Amino acid sequence: MSRIKCVERDVPGLRLAIAADEDSTEIDSLLALPLSELRVRPGVEVLRDREQAWVLRIERPGRPALYWKEFGARDAFDDFKEFWRPSKAARAWEGAERLQALGIATAKPVARGEAPRGNPFRHRRSFMVTEEIADAEGLNEFLWYMPERDSGPSARWRHDLMRLIGRTVGRMHNGGFFHGDLRPSNTLCRHGKEGPEIFFIDTDRVLPRRLPGLRDAVHNLMQVSFFFAPNYSFTDRLRFLDAYARERGFDAVTRRRLIAWTADWVYRRTRRRLAKRSTSREKILAQMHLFLERMERRRVTRR
Repeated sequence: MSRIKCVERDVPGLRLAIAADEDSTEIDSLLALPLSELRVRPGVEVLRDREQAWVLRIERPGRPALYWKEFGARDAFDDFKEFWRPSKAARAWEGAERLQALGIATAKPVARGEAPRGNPFRHRRSFMVTEEIADAEGLNEFLWYMPERDSGPSARWRHDLMRLIGRTVGRMHNGGFFHGDLRPSNTLCRHGKEGPEIFFIDTDRVLPRRLPGLRDAVHNLMQVSFFFAPNYSFTDRLRFLDAYARERGFDAVTRRRLIAWTADWVYRRTRRRLAKRSTSREKILAQMHLFLERMERRRVTRR
């Protein structure tokens, strides 16, 4: 696995690692500010503010912006697990290295920091700084606004994007890795010079796994298939799944089984969400139910 060259050193209360090609004085100036002041600093935008994590976008004159992610904890047990395993920042850095070794694009790591191990029942601070990917958007947003932004791009371009995502997920699984949070918001897309380009982010859950079998693969496929864009059709979903199956080397029977299992998983998850809470996104759910009905009919006709 290729390693990202970095310079590691200790600062008060933190173990810091900065990419070798980055200016350490810039990170040091940001670290010198208390977190409460960093959030309100000019040029800093709070993109996410939750207990699990909060994310800042930091403008840099003449250079790509930085994304600063402070990792939190879901509960006390999450903090307890951090006592004996690497911090989330260290896992995110290593996850980026794993993807790059497979030729899969991700946000460039700039720096990471982690507090030393201490009380297992207290939160252990860790953060990750990455460089902004120019002109990239989350997959849902990218597909949703595509007709307005490009005044109706060719269907072939969209088909290429679906196949590219399927092949990329297949390459990751063939390489023995599994992304535990491969939702559309963690799949960034943009228009490249030679066609669509995609990037996988939030790499702290890119974990080594034995070569994923069919049932293991369905979890990732279900996550990345949860699209709600209006111009994302049933046939586009099939293109994505078929490209993945071909990259994995599955035969025709296994490909059909993969599509059926993915449909079943999405159906069960949708029912669980509806049972827990009501939602105002009626149009989106109606589209999802239509997709599931079509998948079921296709499975029955192929038996």
